[in-house]
Amino acid sequence: MPQKILVVEDDNATRVLYVAILAGAGFDAIAVSRLKTAMQAITEELPDAVVADVRLASEQMLENGLQLAALNPRSIPIVMVSGYPDPELERQAHQLGAAYLLKPVSPTALIDILRSKLAGEADRTH
Repeated sequence: MPQKILVVEDDNATRVLYVAILAGAGFDAIAVSRLKTAMQAITEELPDAVVADVRLASEQMLENGLQLAALNPRSIPIVMVSGYPDPELERQAHQLGAAYLLKPVSPTALIDILRSKLAGEADRTH
């Protein structure tokens, strides 16, 4: 059974691209565009890892994808993605145990970091 990856990205084109990259690498990808939906998906869909944009547009405000790492209800691996080089956001992501990639994301880098994080998670559970 393929590992399930939750993609949290508010830009539709980028969300579709990430899903295609993940599917091409043999993952089962679920995609959402909002933080609230992502939190529900983590507990209901039981993904093995999350790829999330740092800045998520919402109807009322800008949401911060780092909240997923901070509130991570299942302690699964998270890869944060940002279009803005910000050392402080990167530091916060790493403090929360998340990897941090800058857009445009290399498909190879995304897959490699996911596989590495998932292998590390498997090592801790066995």
